[in-house]
Amino acid sequence: MYVFILTARLITTTILLNKVMKWALVVYFLVNGGWYTAEALKYDGWHRMHFESQEICEQYAKRFNDVPHGDHIWGVCQLDNVDLLK
Repeated sequence: MYVFILTARLITTTILLNKVMKWALVVYFLVNGGWYTAEALKYDGWHRMHFESQEICEQYAKRFNDVPHGDHIWGVCQLDNVDLLK
């Protein structure tokens, strides 16, 4: 039992070392009264874009939201886990 716990902890640590937090511009769509990400809706070409800083992400979000999309599409910056190997 003790060996299993140690192994599980080691695997978790390895997984965390292969991840990094980055800012992402995530596009949300208002569908049937709820907000959903493009990925959740499987919308092709609308996947999140990653940026090195919150400031850069916010600039892109402002540009995106300044374009008239109607009131059913909105871009938001949020922290996201990103694989280092990608």
